[in-house]
Amino acid sequence: MTDTDTDAAPGTDPLALARGILRAQPFSRLVGADVTAFGDGGAVLGPSVLTAGYSIDYVRPATGVLLRARAEVLHAGRRQAVVHCRLLTVDEHGTETLCALAQGTVRAIG
Repeated sequence: MTDTDTDAAPGTDPLALARGILRAQPFSRLVGADVTAFGDGGAVLGPSVLTAGYSIDYVRPATGVLLRARAEVLHAGRRQAVVHCRLLTVDEHGTETLCALAQGTVRAIG
């Protein structure tokens, strides 16, 4: 996934749009979350959604200098999407270690 992969309308910068949406969320600002890549099925912006299901399995404590999330859309239909996410810690040498696995399902409303 790169910052140029997108199905967005011509003339829009999808990475900037995704970053703006994330920064509009107080919790994301609090923890310093940022989007570094966007596209190629990695995220879909648009309709209002409700969480239909969510699970997370903690593998080990999150220690290190950075927490990185890598998400993949497993299924995206007209009304529902399922996303899988790996949460990784990064140490001072850049080595990634898995600390949690999450899966969520959202449904479009309206």
